[in-house]
Amino acid sequence: MKTIRIFLRDLKGTFRQFIAVWIIVVPVVLAFIIGLATPGASDTPIRIALLRGENPAQASYMEIYAGVELFNDMAALEKRVLERDDIAAIVPDGAGGYVILTQGNEPDYIISAVKALKTYWEQGVLADPSKVLFHDFGRTDPPLKITLVTALVLIVTVMSGMLISINIVDEKVDRTIRAIRVSPVPLTSFVVGKSLTGVVNSLVCGALCVLAAGFFGVDFPQVLLILLSASFISFVVGFMAGLSSNDFISAMASLKLLLVPFVASILAAELISAGWQWLFYWSPFYWAYDGVKGVLTQTARWSTVLRDTGLTMALSFVAYLLFYPGIKRKLV
Repeated sequence: MKTIRIFLRDLKGTFRQFIAVWIIVVPVVLAFIIGLATPGASDTPIRIALLRGENPAQASYMEIYAGVELFNDMAALEKRVLERDDIAAIVPDGAGGYVILTQGNEPDYIISAVKALKTYWEQGVLADPSKVLFHDFGRTDPPLKITLVTALVLIVTVMSGMLISINIVDEKVDRTIRAIRVSPVPLTSFVVGKSLTGVVNSLVCGALCVLAAGFFGVDFPQVLLILLSASFISFVVGFMAGLSSNDFISAMASLKLLLVPFVASILAAELISAGWQWLFYWSPFYWAYDGVKGVLTQTARWSTVLRDTGLTMALSFVAYLLFYPGIKRKLV
């Protein structure tokens, strides 16, 4: 009961801090944006601007192969072409034909594609005999989306460590840390109670990120198990950052050290060949990243999830043992 009371007290205090609410809300919003913004396999990067009503048959033809934007006059069309993104326009040349209007810095593949579509239209090449089939092998999520959401879910565990450090600093500001020396609350109950805020945020916010990004068909027990294991290292570092800092800014600065193994683990998993990835087996974030990505791609089996979870928890426990003397010394 004492552990639960400490957790509930921290939970109430968390929502009084703007930065804590920001830590909870922003990852979910980012996951939603990632779900909307990342392109799918059937999306096209080719955008074409046309004059509205000038040639409806041409506009319908272009919509088969590219994204079409219609404008009421040449001034609006030219303004759109001059914007920062890549788009080309097909406009009448005044002599019964058409010309391509560009800003001049568009990639070559876009210009080539627009030229080809203009030629096909002028030559009367129809789309009716053509057939395009997409084989997704049961997985329609693009690799970029999976990578970004996996990294975001692990960022949630790091930010959960920030929540713990904020609560510890809050206790230090109120000068209630010293009361632990004469309190009947055991040190273990205090540590666990303070850690529950970060653990619960990792589970809830991480699961919400997965849902907000559109991964509705994943095995959520597997996701929650990996998130639970990944949150252990964050609460250890969060405790040390909070106990070593006297204000919120210094606590946040201390947690930047956690980003070094975090970023290194993700880069190793994505960029380094399998033969050299053993150099990062010491990092719990490496195994957590491997586990979350396997679940999101729906390729992970329970044996793989248990392996990643076990190694993440074991490495996190080793870190806890290394930091425990410091935690105990600063508390008592």
